[in-house]
Amino acid sequence: MIIDFKIANYGPFRDDALLSMVPSAKSDREDAVMQSQAVKTGLLKTAVIFGANASGKSYLFEALADLREILSSARPEGTEIPGYKPFRLSRESLGSPVEFGIRLDIEGILYDYRIAFLRDRIVSEHLSYSPRGRTVPVFIRGPGEERMERSIAEKLTSSSSYLFVAAGYNDNLCNTVLREILSMHIICPASDISVQKSYYSAVGDPEIRSMMESALDAADLGIKGFVGEERSVPGKDRSRKYLELQFLHSYADADEDLQNFPYDIESNGTVEMFTIMGPIADALKNGRAVVIDEFGSDLHPMLTRWIVNLFNGMENDAGAQLIVNTHDIGLMDIDGFLRRDEIWFTDKNRRNGSSTLFSLSDINGVKKGSNVRKDYLMGRFDGIPAVIGVRKL
Repeated sequence: MIIDFKIANYGPFRDDALLSMVPSAKSDREDAVMQSQAVKTGLLKTAVIFGANASGKSYLFEALADLREILSSARPEGTEIPGYKPFRLSRESLGSPVEFGIRLDIEGILYDYRIAFLRDRIVSEHLSYSPRGRTVPVFIRGPGEERMERSIAEKLTSSSSYLFVAAGYNDNLCNTVLREILSMHIICPASDISVQKSYYSAVGDPEIRSMMESALDAADLGIKGFVGEERSVPGKDRSRKYLELQFLHSYADADEDLQNFPYDIESNGTVEMFTIMGPIADALKNGRAVVIDEFGSDLHPMLTRWIVNLFNGMENDAGAQLIVNTHDIGLMDIDGFLRRDEIWFTDKNRRNGSSTLFSLSDINGVKKGSNVRKDYLMGRFDGIPAVIGVRKL
């Protein structure tokens, strides 16, 4: 489970930005908090991020994707490291390291992993864990102090993560953290790759397939199932494959052979629902995190609320988490739906171009029953475009 995720000097975030799944002290919906042995207050099941276009919402998710990419392979000396996207509007930050940090609850133990890097060199890297509440360093890599296994450090390049290399040499603690990070689902609904991943999740697990078909049925899309087949791309290279995916409809007045629709002629909403439900079903079954960019961009608001409630209800007993960004302000509801600490905002400073991230629970005076949707559109929490109600074409 994710405890929190921090970035600094990345994209529009010049300074530290921390997305925390630790609940605030404010009394809100209790079933949205799950127990955690690593964090006494428990952890949130959901975080929903709002903000204007170009305010940094997607960069938070890009950072998670870049962290996974950094940790997915070793790299030759001097190779460019994925995710080096420093804040561009300051000469000082432009040549400074990008920083990522993630804290995780894995089987009741807190793990803290941090990495800072330049374009072709990791500047520092650190992993600690806290068995029985006492923080113990696993490894330290950086200027001034180094604590690494010599046999692993000798095989390390300046562009490779110690966490990845050590996991490859059967370091149990590094393996544990690496598996947890790589198991997260990060989804761009419009991506063909995401569609394929969702399909293969169903193929590999009948329970996940059943959950996906139930969700498609609950969404009232007229779909009773789906089938897929790998085909060779026409041309000389017959080894290249593509997935031919079809949705099975059920209409009484149509011939059976006319009820199979290729996915690329389905509505955007149908495709988005299919794309996200594979990872969602896997997360709910296996206790994983799902991160969705532009959540609900093609879905009816009733469907987005239904999906959020899959995570926030008591039936989510495996420790699954849902983290999304969205423009669906119908989700901005604290009247028994979301907690104040589950609602987040990104906002861009119009003087220096940097973005900030903050929670609704950080804002004084927001009480239970407040009409936060109205307050948001009136600009009370920032995070909206200046054009609204101000400028005319």
